Amino acid sequence: MPENQENVPKSTAHWEPFASGLPLRCIVLYARLFHNPWFPRTSHHSHSFWQIETMVQGDAPLEVITESERFELRPGDLFVLPPHNAHTVAYPKSRILTGTFKFRVAGLNVQSAAPKMLPRSGPTRALQEAMARLLPHDAMPAPVETSMLEYLLAACVHLYRTAREEGYEGESPPSVSERIKDCVAALHGRPVKVEELARRLGFSTSHISAQFKKSEGRPLKTFLDEQRAGVAASLLRNSDMNIGEIAFRMEFPDPHAFSRFCKRTLGKSPREFRQDPKPGRGT
Repeated sequence: MPENQENVPKSTAHWEPFASGLPLRCIVLYARLFHNPWFPRTSHHSHSFWQIETMVQGDAPLEVITESERFELRPGDLFVLPPHNAHTVAYPKSRILTGTFKFRVAGLNVQSAAPKMLPRSGPTRALQEAMARLLPHDAMPAPVETSMLEYLLAACVHLYRTAREEGYEGESPPSVSERIKDCVAALHGRPVKVEELARRLGFSTSHISAQFKKSEGRPLKTFLDEQRAGVAASLLRNSDMNIGEIAFRMEFPDPHAFSRFCKRTLGKSPREFRQDPKPGRGT
């Protein structure tokens, strides 16, 4: 057996995470390992996709704060956050390595499922280690690793449902435009090209562009700019980050590029918008 494969679940691809007779198929929207995130916490927010947080290394706990509970994650823990649960992720100041996984579960509609820490066990630890190994640090996984990761995420959802069955119904597969919106929402303002969305969804760029315009009545590129501008406007209005920090968080190459983007989409420079954030394009 290869040296670094000893803790990977041997039967991951053959596990049967079934829900109401339907096989669970996970679709990765975003997956990344972070060394010492520079921002102390996320804003309090919710979204329509699943999220898993994990602590890979660190002495102080990673905290996830929901509407009713505060969870502390330590190395080896897997925290499952079903859709539509408002939450904040708070990072410790000490050196840490954390993982974030955002994904849809096709064929499963969650009505009222609560966040939950998976029980500490051999399978949980093996899943966490395998998931961490598939991710490069501070970068998205390649297509092969993404496919393997989707099996592991399905196993995590299966363990979650084994521990807590509630509020699930079968649903029809999401449309192309719904999947695009989920992918973009998971990025929280980070850049994405139409070509990358097409690769993630398994279609051509012309197909997703045509389907999105048919469904939403506007070009996909316009939607991408509007969504990113909306994140920029929210951070300028509601956060204490300076303009350079916001540009870095949204992965602009420099503050000047961020300023040009704001002038084009918001009609004002970041400094002007922060001083007078009247509604406008992209807000």
